[in-house]
Amino acid sequence: MVGKRTLDNVNEALFLTAREEYRKLIYRLLELPISDSVITLSPEAKEIFKNYSYRIEAALGKNGAFEDNRDYFGKFSGRTLRIAGILHMAEFGDVNKPLDAHTMRSAIEISNYLIVQSMDIFDGNHNLTVAETVFNKIANKCIKENRNIISYRDIRRLISKKTSDSVLMESLEILIDHGYIAEIPVVKTQYNGRKKPDYEIRPEILKRLASD
Repeated sequence: MVGKRTLDNVNEALFLTAREEYRKLIYRLLELPISDSVITLSPEAKEIFKNYSYRIEAALGKNGAFEDNRDYFGKFSGRTLRIAGILHMAEFGDVNKPLDAHTMRSAIEISNYLIVQSMDIFDGNHNLTVAETVFNKIANKCIKENRNIISYRDIRRLISKKTSDSVLMESLEILIDHGYIAEIPVVKTQYNGRKKPDYEIRPEILKRLASD
C-alpha cells in the first residue's frame, strides 16, 4: 500500500546489476566523439513523429488539453526528438544511421509518460494555474481597451469553456485575496437581482504591466 512500502523486498542482486548496466551506458555515451553530424529520421519514424506533433499541436489549441499551459507543453515535440536521439545513440552509437520507427515509438512512450506526470503536477496546482491565466487575460484585455474595470461576463468569455464557473470563481477569489483585483459590489435593483459583480484591477498593476 502506498505510504507503507519498505525496501525490505528489494532484490539486491537485481539492483546492483541494473546500477552497473546504467553506469556502463552513461560512460559509453560520454565517450562518444563530439560530432556536428545530424541524426536523420527514417521515413517511417518521420511519419510517426509528424503525427505525434500534430496531436500535441491540436492539444495546444483553443479548448485543447494543454491550452492553459502552452508555454510548457509546446516544447514537448522538441523534447521527444531529443529523447529519441539519446535512445538511438544509446543503442547504436552511430550518428550516420537513420533513427528508426521503433526508437521513435519508444521516445513517444516516454514523452507521454512525462506528459501524464506533468498534468498531475499542474492539476495539483490547478486553481493557482487558472488564477494566473485568468489574471493575464483580464489584464491584457484591460490594457488593450484602456480600462481597469471588467465584468464577470467579459471574464467568462475570455476563459476556456473547460474551466467551470465554480473554478473560475475560486480563481477570482484567489486574485482578490492577493490584492490583484477587487470586487465591485452589485447595487441590487428589481432588474438585476442575479447580476454578477464587476471587478477592478489595481491601476498601478496595469501600469506596470503595460510598461513591461
